[in-house]
Parts: sequence; structure tokens; C-alpha cells
Amino acid sequence: MPHLHKIEANEPSPASVLATVCDRIPLSLFCPGGLAIVINFVGCLCKCDVERCPWDANLDPRSVRITRLSSQEISSLVSRYRPDLVFFHGAEPYLYNAFPHLVKSLSGVNIGVKVCARMLPKFLNYYNKFLQEIQYIVLLIEIIDLNDVEILNNHLDVLSSSKFIFEFAVLAEDQVKLHQMMSRIINVITTHGLNSVAINLVPTSARLSEEQVLHLVTTFREKFTHIYVPSSYISELASVLCHKCRLPIVVRRNYTVIKLNVGEQGTCKYCHSKVLTCVARHKLRIPLEEVIR
Repeated sequence: MPHLHKIEANEPSPASVLATVCDRIPLSLFCPGGLAIVINFVGCLCKCDVERCPWDANLDPRSVRITRLSSQEISSLVSRYRPDLVFFHGAEPYLYNAFPHLVKSLSGVNIGVKVCARMLPKFLNYYNKFLQEIQYIVLLIEIIDLNDVEILNNHLDVLSSSKFIFEFAVLAEDQVKLHQMMSRIINVITTHGLNSVAINLVPTSARLSEEQVLHLVTTFREKFTHIYVPSSYISELASVLCHKCRLPIVVRRNYTVIKLNVGEQGTCKYCHSKVLTCVARHKLRIPLEEVIR
């Protein structure tokens, strides 16, 4: 029988399943241009003051159509689509009661999950209880304010010594706040020696213009190369650079990969430095946002 799950009021709810490119998650160094199956959750228990949630995680489950997940169905989707990643997105998906069962049923496929930085202590405790046997998990760590940066700072040693591949999603609302956060984040991750981790900026307000973002990214890339805005139509912002020679190894704009200058092992074709954490099996050269349900 399919594994059906009754949704409780104190946990997030799965609201959609879609096929898309990994870049849209947004991830920059993990399988750029590759295919992801994204399971998105609503009913966020992590309250924040973001003007517009980019994941729609703050929607009330009563206002959207909730979907039911079974391990058999997800496994069937993996067999059909052969994705590079199955990603659990939105409202702290690991708090969904059936999450361990779903993850453990997906052998042989990369697993990813979005975690807000302020929830890292809860996530790590959860991981130690239920998921330690998983080979590795791709984390997108969401950073909303300076308090999140300090919580991240307190847990980076544990994250970097465990079986995690991780990138950051920094929610950008205005120029002053973003400048403060970026200054602190770069200081924290370089102090921990994490110079090969990507920072993905996610604009959440019209108050922040693309010109302002371009100026900020150009300035901070002098200190830290891997800063990206995957959604940007400006290729200079969206494209992935080699942290050694600083040449573009993944040319893209608005999530779409235009050109790849990368070897099979994720190395730069110019200086042969290791840059990507994983290379996609099949690169999608067209935008994709296919709702499965």
C-alpha cells in the first residue's frame, strides 16, 4: 500500500511537486543546468519579517491545495525523470513527519533540503536522530538577517565536518541591510576557510534595483568570488566564476545555462581547479518549470 500521511497542524504541508533546473532552487555550484524534482512545502513555522517569501512558504495550508506524498510515487518520479537532485523546499521540510521515511526510500539519488539558519540547531538535532546513515545531503541554508548569520557562525564547524554539501540563500530586501549581511557573512565563512561555498542572493523587494545589486556584487567579489544572483538577466551576476582564475565556467542568465566551461569532475577548463561540487548528468539548455502536481 502507498505510504499516506496525515498532516498535523504543527508541521509544514507539501503543496506542489515540480520538475525544474537546479539553478532555480537556487543552487550555483551543485549541478548547474541539471534537473531537479522539487517538493515544496507551505505552513512555515519559522516566523520572519520578509516582505515576500520567495518560496511561498508562509502560505497558510488552508489556503492552498495540499498534496499527499508516498515513497512509491516519489520513487516512480525519480525513475521516470532521472533527476540530479530531489529537493525538499519551502517551509522547513524536515519537520514534515514523514520526511525520514521519504528520504530513506530514495536510494541512489541526491537529496537536498532548505533550512533556515535560525533553525539549524533543530535541524542538526533532527539529523543526528534520523538521518545520519544518509551518505550526504545538499543543504540550502537561508539567511534572512544578521541574527541568522551569528547562528550560522556557531554551527559552521559542525556543518563543514559532517556529510553536507551546502550553499547559502541570502534574502535581499534593501541595499543597506544587504550590505551589512554580506560583510558579516563573508567575514564568517572566510574565517572558517569556506572559500568554495556559494552565496546566492535572492531579491525579495522591488526596493532593491538590479543596478544596486550589480554594484554590491562587484564590490564584494573582490573579497569572495562565489556570489551569485541566479535569477538575474545580467549574465555577469548569474554566471559561475572559478575562484582561482576568476573566469566564467558556467555562463547563464535568469537560471538558464548558456555555455559550460567545466570538466567532468567539476573542474575549470582554464586552470583545472575544482569548482563545482557536482556535475549534472544531462544539462538543460532551456528554462524548465513543469508542475507534476
